[in-house]
Amino acid sequence: ENSDIAAVLNEGILIGVVTDWDITRAMAQNACDVKLDRIMTKNVITADPNYSMIDIVSEFEQYRISAMPVVENGKVLGKVSVDLIAQRHILHNLKES
Repeated sequence: ENSDIAAVLNEGILIGVVTDWDITRAMAQNACDVKLDRIMTKNVITADPNYSMIDIVSEFEQYRISAMPVVENGKVLGKVSVDLIAQRHILHNLKES
């Protein structure tokens, strides 16, 4: 599972993501000078802006990931994560109490 991601773009188009785990693994292998394209995930699981929360959580569970970029027509609009959803859910519940 990844816990955070950074989008890797080429001319504004998503070409991969790098997770904190990717960086940690590279550092553990003494690969501090490795290029991002060597450690990034190229087949990126993305969310569509029209996804529901159920769709997003289903993707997290199916692919065992905890964050993914929100992409439309190859352009990154933002990211969604388990942490963000949990934080918003807790805040919403506190406001209703």
